[in-house]
Amino acid sequence: MPAFHIVQLERFLRGNQGTITQLIDEVYERTGGHYTAMPPEQRLRQAAADTEEFITDLLRGSVDREATRQGLATIADSIATLDDITRMSSLLEPAFITFVQDQLAAQPALAEDLTRRTRNVNANLRATVTALRMEVFLRRFGTKPL
Repeated sequence: MPAFHIVQLERFLRGNQGTITQLIDEVYERTGGHYTAMPPEQRLRQAAADTEEFITDLLRGSVDREATRQGLATIADSIATLDDITRMSSLLEPAFITFVQDQLAAQPALAEDLTRRTRNVNANLRATVTALRMEVFLRRFGTKPL
């Protein structure tokens, strides 16, 4: 992939970082669970942090699975929290893709690549959450994961 393409992706994502944070916060609201249990200021800080991580993953083209697993393990005290994360990811994907397609209508190749990256990042996140969910479940029964 040409370096100019990555520059365009980064310029688009960084230029829309505030809007992406707002979109993620709206998805949190639709997700409910532990997201809506957070005070609004904390939820907005979390949305900003998740936006930064999401942009980094999109530019990389995938999730750093080990770093993501370690980060999630610190909050994975319950399967319900992990279910919230999975649900949030499932809601974010189509909302973000719609945003990308609307904003990049004049740049279909860039929109297509960013859509592909979005699907890949979210699929990897959900797979990582599923694996961690299994670990939490097995710990409940005193069983060590394979």
